[in-house]
Amino acid sequence: MNISYSFCTSCGEPLQPISDPGLEQPFRECSSCDFKIWNDPKVVAATVVTHKEKILLVQRIDAPDESLWSLPAGFVNKNENPEQTAIREVSEETGIKCLPIQVLGLNYSNGIILIVYKAELSDKSDIQTPVTAVNELKNTGWHPLEDIPALQFPHDWLYIDRAIRNQGLPLDGSLADPFEQGIA
Repeated sequence: MNISYSFCTSCGEPLQPISDPGLEQPFRECSSCDFKIWNDPKVVAATVVTHKEKILLVQRIDAPDESLWSLPAGFVNKNENPEQTAIREVSEETGIKCLPIQVLGLNYSNGIILIVYKAELSDKSDIQTPVTAVNELKNTGWHPLEDIPALQFPHDWLYIDRAIRNQGLPLDGSLADPFEQGIA
């Protein structure tokens, strides 16, 4: 499969082909906003963490507009499932420990498969813990649900709304495998 994009889908600037012997697949990168488009799909896990009418959000340094916020998220590593990624990314980016409880949805765009989870704090006292930013982030913090700042990704609004309305699929094993039930 060849990459068919010539221009950045984020800012519209020309994309540069990137080939690295250490990478299995080449990709294209925008020299203006550093947005990457991969030849093979990459899986990203994002997490909606809410507690007491507040939501946990991050500001990324490499975002085209650094004033925008997003859900904690990151690429699934080799030998890691998306749930593990969701837990790891929230912890790495914010210092907060959480447990995914629902799948809020899936999205595919520009070679990225996004899986979004709703999570709850694994330790309710974590809300008091100072939120720590890592080198890829400008800022992290808890925001009132009634005053969510501008978001980098429009689809984040959809998943936040689903989380607030409790419209996800449970991760408690209640969704049995249709093959085990003999219905598929």
